[in-house]
Amino acid sequence: MFRILTMISFFAAIQNNALAQLGEQKCYIQLVSGETIEGENAVYSPQLLEYPVFLLDGMEYETENIAFIQNRNGYFANLDHLFQNSPERYALRIRKGRINLFEEIDMDIYGGETLNVTGNSEVDSDLLASGMTFQYYSLGADKVRKANYRNLKTDLATCAPSMQFLRDYRKYQWIQAGLLAGGAGLITQNVISMTGGPVKFNPIMALGLIVGGSSYFLEKAKSDALWFAADEYNKYEEPALVETP
Repeated sequence: MFRILTMISFFAAIQNNALAQLGEQKCYIQLVSGETIEGENAVYSPQLLEYPVFLLDGMEYETENIAFIQNRNGYFANLDHLFQNSPERYALRIRKGRINLFEEIDMDIYGGETLNVTGNSEVDSDLLASGMTFQYYSLGADKVRKANYRNLKTDLATCAPSMQFLRDYRKYQWIQAGLLAGGAGLITQNVISMTGGPVKFNPIMALGLIVGGSSYFLEKAKSDALWFAADEYNKYEEPALVETP
């Protein structure tokens, strides 16, 4: 029952947060140095023959110097510090709170005054953020980090409910590993038993594929565990310090 109520409140919060962000029209960039510069319009300019920049009211700012951007399409984090040897990558904030959640997007689509979409609903749905893919996060105005077990375990350590969901995530990981190992073991042992003769697909090999393949169905449970860990952290209040006489 507790999990059901948690899920209901969680998805309601997502909807409210999305509506709140749609109302944000202020544009600004936050430099890596921490300085924030406001303006009327922030636009991404790829500049095919030059280094990409953001234009804030016509003034150029090199993307490598920018940590966060707010334009008319949302609030974004520059992932340059996470993928220094890769082409430019950005993530859209899909949840705002004590822990901000981000989903990676294509800045060529989100970087203009309006969304740069094709008018093809099938294509657009693949290119636009779903709002349900939790890939990165930040605590307050800190740098964005990858949303993995190791990072979240460190940053959410003070919130017991969050840690319980992270333990669930770890449990699912171990079950997945066991299923994959078990399936591979069945197939390998069966193939070895056929040494010297033709290798033929048989029921034992099929069972190995089923056992190993079933690990895939735990991906949704793992994803949900990370969402709920973040949700609990956003609701969590640090206990007040009790002064001793």
